[in-house]
Amino acid sequence: MKYSGIIFDLYNTLIHTTYKSHCYRRFFQKRKTLSRETIYTAMTKQHDNFAELAVHLSMKIEDFSEYETALKKELRSAQLYPEVKQVLHELKSYKIAVISNLATPYCQPFFDLGLNNFVDDYIFSCEMGITKPNPQIYKIIQQKWSLPPREILMVGDSLTCDVHGPYKVGFDAILLNRSQQINTEVITVKSLCELKNHL
Repeated sequence: MKYSGIIFDLYNTLIHTTYKSHCYRRFFQKRKTLSRETIYTAMTKQHDNFAELAVHLSMKIEDFSEYETALKKELRSAQLYPEVKQVLHELKSYKIAVISNLATPYCQPFFDLGLNNFVDDYIFSCEMGITKPNPQIYKIIQQKWSLPPREILMVGDSLTCDVHGPYKVGFDAILLNRSQQINTEVITVKSLCELKNHL
């Protein structure tokens, strides 16, 4: 085999939500605190609700029920893409991991949808305290697997986090683009079913 391990992004790669709440963006915009720093804090500091996030950001605690309700609706709408379980089953001879940048509440669908039963390892930025494309987040999996970088493939929908970031640590990468637009800069697939053509 060309690869021994495959790392997947989570949202818009394995999971998608049919309802988009944009509650974090609205939360920050209303308080005029939308910035790279506040978004980074939301994805690297563990919090179960917006009140806990407000503490991390030294914000005033107030009624955040509007955002909590919208977030719960979005999380309930989380679904696996149709091909995911079959593809992961077909890849059971490989080591499989998930690395995702996400706020704490978005971790739960990973378990609710049973993806933890298909992977060997997973790293969520909110638990690790760093985000993709920080090289260290990829190296954690590489070191745990004791594999040379060239034997690891990353698959995801972000050119920055799932292609360029992995390239910098010596991994191969494939961009998942489910639209009709094809990125000619890198190897691109429209569905995870196409991965087998590149393994």
